Amino acid sequence: MSKRNCYIVVIILTIAMILSGGVSVMSAPGGGGGGGGGGGGNDDVPDYGDQVVLYRDLNGVPIKNTEETCIEYNSDGVCMTYGESWCLQPIASEDCDDCEEPEEGVYLVPLDLYTCTAKPEYEHLQMEVEFGRINLMRSPIDVLEEQLEEALYSLTTAGCLFRDAAGRFVYSTLVSDGEVTSNDTSPAHSTGKLVYTDATLLSDGVVETHAIDSPLQNLAIYWKIMKDGKLDDNIDIGSTAQEKAMTAARGLGASSDKEGELTVDMLWYINQIFGLTADGGSALFENDFITVRQEVKGVMTEVDKYYLMFDSFWEDGGTFSYDRANNFTYLPSPAYIPAAAPEDGVFEYLAPNSTGGLDVVQGQILGAVPELVADPGLEASGINGFVQAADDTRATIEFVHTWEVPETMATPMVCEVEAEDWFDLSISEYSGLQVPKRMITLAEDREVIVTVHNAGPAAASGCVSVVALEVGEEEEFYNEKYCFGEAEELAALPAGYNYTWADFVPAVEVPCIIEWKATIIDTAGMDVNSSNDEVEETTKVVSSGGGGGH
Repeated sequence: MSKRNCYIVVIILTIAMILSGGVSVMSAPGGGGGGGGGGGGNDDVPDYGDQVVLYRDLNGVPIKNTEETCIEYNSDGVCMTYGESWCLQPIASEDCDDCEEPEEGVYLVPLDLYTCTAKPEYEHLQMEVEFGRINLMRSPIDVLEEQLEEALYSLTTAGCLFRDAAGRFVYSTLVSDGEVTSNDTSPAHSTGKLVYTDATLLSDGVVETHAIDSPLQNLAIYWKIMKDGKLDDNIDIGSTAQEKAMTAARGLGASSDKEGELTVDMLWYINQIFGLTADGGSALFENDFITVRQEVKGVMTEVDKYYLMFDSFWEDGGTFSYDRANNFTYLPSPAYIPAAAPEDGVFEYLAPNSTGGLDVVQGQILGAVPELVADPGLEASGINGFVQAADDTRATIEFVHTWEVPETMATPMVCEVEAEDWFDLSISEYSGLQVPKRMITLAEDREVIVTVHNAGPAAASGCVSVVALEVGEEEEFYNEKYCFGEAEELAALPAGYNYTWADFVPAVEVPCIIEWKATIIDTAGMDVNSSNDEVEETTKVVSSGGGGGH
């Protein structure tokens, strides 16, 4: 058995995203062809076909075409049943000779009312919803989960959590002496300093601020809050459904193209693709459905299209509401500008001066971001309010990125939590527990390796339990406990270091499946994040054939 300390090895994974197209499994009634995508039935399986701008009511619900048409033909092509078409109705990009205008400036694409598709000569008038980088939502669910884990890792191990002028999460992180020396001579060293007060660890390094700026991590935050109504038990996103939904809207806004615009159609399709519209799909909002006709596997059929009711929280039935002035009056949070006497709603940015240079300006958010200046008192509710809240976040981030104040000129945030009071021990689900994936009976040279990492900022103590059980058997096949340090000393595993243990797997006499579980035991009671304290792996034991690697 061996024990060794290692510096953190950061592995950057480049993930190829599938940004368009896809395959979905349908069952009748199910999703299908044209007219807006989205899955059907209670499962609300998404359809990755063309997703176009639809004619909708004030609640964002599609207004169906109700013109009389033949909805059922016999094998001889004779109409058997007449009825309302129930087609989803796309909006046209411009007026045309046959375009109906149900309200001023809104033109409807002429449809083949049996197939519910645009007539060929008018197909070009349909407007496809442009998702931009939110197309990342089409990534496999494990990619979202991985990005969510990274975001939660940063947020749950922070000395302090803030919200910036756009409402994004900003967190603190400890930088070691080696990193400081390297960064101070690098042009890439551009993050803003965060000052710890009364923190002894300043002698070991400095603490910097970082915003959750990754589009995919912010999209994962939106997905997690909408799905479960929370991020993590250690992260405060508000106590009411309204406050939680507001945090979700900010996450969605931070995930979108900064120069784009969020729309009701975009939100509708995002929720369908994420499965949030199905029964039980969202912990925040109730759902409902409309029945439409569309093609499924070559047959026109009735399909239930589910959607979230942004005017009906599960918690109290209330309506989501957005007040632009109220939102930006309390950002950044907590207030820290001007440094001498912080004021609510004040941030800082660069602005051109009369000599052609740039000055640092401190002022109200509502008086600087162009989209907000246009109507600082805007109020909206339901799905329109949610979309507006997300889009205001997007617009503010775009402004901040365009007119960002250099680090050396920026007002520092101040964190009043002592850095030595907590740590985060974790076992990586990718490499923290390594066991043979496949081994042969009676093998005596295979290893089990377990690694625990301390993200700090305090030094940590604790134990790791590694247990293995043969499937179908109650008696434990393997049971070891590895401890490091004493609870009262807190000096065994420094911040940023790993402990690794290796042991031989006992010989197995008969073919079977072995299930392994490694669990962190926090003897000090100071681990702030329990979500990364357990990892499971499986070994398949066979009577012949080669054994696989770790």
